[in-house]
Amino acid sequence: MPEREGGEVCLFQVNFMKTSVVSRSSLFWLVSATLALGACVPVEGGEEEGDGADGEASVEIRETKQAVAACHWGDGAFVRTGDFNGDGLPDLVSPYNGHVFTYTSAGDHFVYQDRLVADTWGSSGFTFSGDFNGDGLTDIASANAGTVHMKINTGSGFTSAGWPVVNAWGSSGFTFVGDFNGDGKADIASADGGTVQMKLSTGSGFTSQSWPTSSLWGGSGYTWVGDFNGDGKADIATAIGGTVYLRRSTGSSFALHQLAGPNQWGGSGFIRIGDFNGDGADDIASPYASQVFMRSFATSTSGQISMVQTTREVLNQWGGAGYTFTGDFDGDGYADLASANAGNVFMKLTDPATNLFDSETWAVANHWGGSEFTRVGDYNGDGDDDIVSFYGCTSYLKKSTGTGFTTIVSPVE
Repeated sequence: MPEREGGEVCLFQVNFMKTSVVSRSSLFWLVSATLALGACVPVEGGEEEGDGADGEASVEIRETKQAVAACHWGDGAFVRTGDFNGDGLPDLVSPYNGHVFTYTSAGDHFVYQDRLVADTWGSSGFTFSGDFNGDGLTDIASANAGTVHMKINTGSGFTSAGWPVVNAWGSSGFTFVGDFNGDGKADIASADGGTVQMKLSTGSGFTSQSWPTSSLWGGSGYTWVGDFNGDGKADIATAIGGTVYLRRSTGSSFALHQLAGPNQWGGSGFIRIGDFNGDGADDIASPYASQVFMRSFATSTSGQISMVQTTREVLNQWGGAGYTFTGDFDGDGYADLASANAGNVFMKLTDPATNLFDSETWAVANHWGGSEFTRVGDYNGDGDDDIVSFYGCTSYLKKSTGTGFTTIVSPVE
């Protein structure tokens, strides 16, 4: 009988079913975890007190009488996030064959739904989430050769459709989703040498185009998508040594900017994209031990782009790459870094007054699922980003108070 720190012992019944390959080139386990209702009992000490900042973890055990009898997850590599029910809160989905297992946020817990879809999927590296028809709901697109298999979100389910495209793709590590022409709909860009193969959404299909570019690319771990000049269109940046090659989208092509700087990078798994200086454009943050190498981009009145590289000093405290996140955790409008290790989340909080990081440790309950089932978002809509980690049918929500985390433990309903 496993013990959950901070308040109670719960009995879980976990069923494992080995499934054969159907439409994907991988074999994985489908896990069904059932929380035995009434089998949670308090342990001595009850709830832990505190705000979760630089002290003891704050834990709330949420009571429910509506826990699902069983929930399901597919391969973690297919888990995606987005607003799948149109309430403005981020949710998680887990595709599996003819199902999309959906976990929608209800603020302090999650509601499970099994949405049926056509069993048509590409590989995980070519499966994306985004608003492909511009209706405000997150859809799922999965590319396989000359077809992008769409799961168009209706708010309560998905409509399956196949959108034909030209069968021209780069590798999955160089295939990205973003709004590259600024029309409010998600597109797909796939870089292949000196060409970026574009699949531009019309809302009911894709228009295939080839946008020529330089054939100079860094590794996939040093290639990123973001709006680096703040014009509302997604761009692509790639680093080779100290030079960043910024492919700025004009809406119908890429303009190349070759931006030289010091060759200072941390490991690719820790690099994060976000607006760390509050100028409305994305920056690149690359942690390395007690430093974070920052690259931001400035646009002149004539349209020229320059790169500004600075270094922010931090405490050398980090969790693994899969548990290192970016988000606005204190609600000040600036991106921060958070890196979890057991019962601590090491925070690098942007100080708007100095454009530097303040290093803090926010204590949490040491309850974590796998990294593929751990995601960041503002799950309760209070303006502060949170961290949720699923383990079977239980969500461990690290809810930000702006100065710390409160861990809310809740069965899925």
